[in-house]
Amino acid sequence: MAEEISDRILQQRIRNRILESVELASSFELQLGYERQVPAITAWEVLERWDDWVRVHPRTAPPHAVLSDRERETLVLVADAIEVATEALRPFDYPSMEQAQALPAWAALRDLAGSALEVLTERGFMSENMEDD
Repeated sequence: MAEEISDRILQQRIRNRILESVELASSFELQLGYERQVPAITAWEVLERWDDWVRVHPRTAPPHAVLSDRERETLVLVADAIEVATEALRPFDYPSMEQAQALPAWAALRDLAGSALEVLTERGFMSENMEDD
């Protein structure tokens, strides 16, 4: 039987996964460590993890109670950087993390994701099981 949860808890869980995606995008070291743990991983995985949880660009998505205005604004910048990084990776079939990290667009993504991580970690992870205020 599937677990039944409120929409609020679902949104809190999604926010937590977005925070994890932003954390990975913000750190070249984490990306390389991830690649070492799972050798089949390519740089596309960093972008796909974001896409797994952000279905609609934050600029056009309806407001979510679990995101503050400031968090939403910073996620708009990350989403824009993800789009630029995606275009920069298009010439590569299976780019390594090192190939991606050599691209200016990837460095820009890292920097914006780092700023977003600072904003998101002000409130940190939300409960996966109880509704937070």
